[in-house]
Amino acid sequence: MFPINKESILKKIKTAKLDPAVGIQISLLWEDLDQSYYGASISPHKNIAAHFHNSGDELYFVVNGNGVMRLGIPTESIVDWKQEFDVCGGDIFSVPPKTVHQSMNRSDDNLIVIFGCNKNHLGNDRIVVDYLGD
Repeated sequence: MFPINKESILKKIKTAKLDPAVGIQISLLWEDLDQSYYGASISPHKNIAAHFHNSGDELYFVVNGNGVMRLGIPTESIVDWKQEFDVCGGDIFSVPPKTVHQSMNRSDDNLIVIFGCNKNHLGNDRIVVDYLGD
């Protein structure tokens, strides 16, 4: 375990490998028996791939930057987008299971977030949707 502060998070994310499934840098920060906590960086003016998880809430804490979070319901051929809200440093929110979510960085700086989820979220419980709908 290393000290968890903004500087150590940024350092760990800076050296993280790109996660090709969603197109962002993700680094494991710490984990316990049931949960994993990751730091992620979304490059300026980039979006992560829209995706959802079948089980467990995903808790987000925005460390730095600002952007937009979209939430929707997956259907057979589109995402029915239900909500969109601005996010910025200091914001905390959660995404319920079976909810498509997409973070979008609308700024000239990296959008840095910490997210907590159950251990299979980045494995077999991450369904990337390749249709975006309206």
